[in-house]
Amino acid sequence: MTGRMLGIDPMAYGSLGENWFLQGESGLERLQAVLGKRRTAWLVLMASYLELGAWEEVLKLGEKAPSDPMVYYDCAYAAAGLGKEEDAAAFLKKAGADPGDYCFPYTDMDKRVLEYAYSRGLDGGRSAYYLGCLYYGRDNREEGMRYWEEAVSREDGLYQAHRCLALALLEVCRDKTGARREMEKAFALKRASSAGENSSPSPDGRYLLELMEIRKQCGVPVRNLLELLEEYPDLVYKREDLYHQQLVLYNEAGMPEKAAEFLKKRIFNPYEGGEGILVKAHILAYIQLGRRALREGKNKDAIAFLEKALEYPENYHEGRGVMAREAAVYYHMAKALEADGRGEEALAWYEKAAAYQTGRLDESDFYTACALRRLGKEREAAILYRQMLEGADALLEKEDRLPYFGGFVSNLPGEHDVRKANHMKAHPAKFYAYTKRRS
Repeated sequence: MTGRMLGIDPMAYGSLGENWFLQGESGLERLQAVLGKRRTAWLVLMASYLELGAWEEVLKLGEKAPSDPMVYYDCAYAAAGLGKEEDAAAFLKKAGADPGDYCFPYTDMDKRVLEYAYSRGLDGGRSAYYLGCLYYGRDNREEGMRYWEEAVSREDGLYQAHRCLALALLEVCRDKTGARREMEKAFALKRASSAGENSSPSPDGRYLLELMEIRKQCGVPVRNLLELLEEYPDLVYKREDLYHQQLVLYNEAGMPEKAAEFLKKRIFNPYEGGEGILVKAHILAYIQLGRRALREGKNKDAIAFLEKALEYPENYHEGRGVMAREAAVYYHMAKALEADGRGEEALAWYEKAAAYQTGRLDESDFYTACALRRLGKEREAAILYRQMLEGADALLEKEDRLPYFGGFVSNLPGEHDVRKANHMKAHPAKFYAYTKRRS
């Protein structure tokens, strides 16, 4: 029968497992050739035997499977099923000693096995941590947090659980102080764990990004956030989202010359969810440089900076998008040309800015309206301001839903909230509109 099944589907895990138990060594070679080192594939097969209560088969598979905490937990559960409590305890301790990287329990059988391990309490806080991930991933946030709290009470050095608690405290409880406390601890523990005999401690890039973002939400000054990132230049360089954040912080700190220099030092690879960040940082850096030059009476330098704002170097691997916020550049270019005594050219740039509308409720449309007013088109400017106000009110009215084609919520900690994303978009739009309507 097994041979017949493999004839129909030679990749069927269950048939391959049965074939090994019936055929011996040759069956094992065939099983290993198909499953290879894919841990999930081995775990799926082991779970099917756990469901059957075939404890001996689970233990045999566990001997051949790649190292993984869930392999040890499955073997512990099977050993307990056979009444071999000492063997089960040994497997649980082994699971607790495994670093657990890329371990993502998600099935009902995983839950059953982990609850057994949790009840024994022989693996430190690991089973509690994994159960927290499983529950939180199923949108049972409170239960997930309860298990993570238990995990750190059983094993305080478990940096993964401290990190998860930090994110949950921020996103579920809106507890910024608690989130920062847990993330600071997770960061320190992760950094210490990375130190080898011949290497200095270095944090994980994701932990650094999350710590920076949580500190930002706690009101830590921009300069202090920059100090944190500048402490780990190699890590920032390797991770593009960190590099983007440092660019954004340079602009926010009023250091556009550093942002402009930073933009030249890396070859970028735009990723889904990160599109537009780089181009926006580029435009803002050169606008700031242009405005500074204009204030200092260096009109030609200002024009040169603003020309650069409209050039996207090859190392960006990203060009002018359909929603590029260029009206601000056009408007400031017109101002610079006007200051330089080139009125006709300035008028052409004002007209270009007036014709450029994104409809994105951002500063680009604000400068479009400014250009319309400069051209004496007060009515058209007033209509655009009204549209910005109405668009912002529509977002706030349906604050719990993203608009159609409205993009995605940020992947940064604390910014997964659709309501928060809508408020962050709507209130600046209202500010832009009211500022000019009242001026």
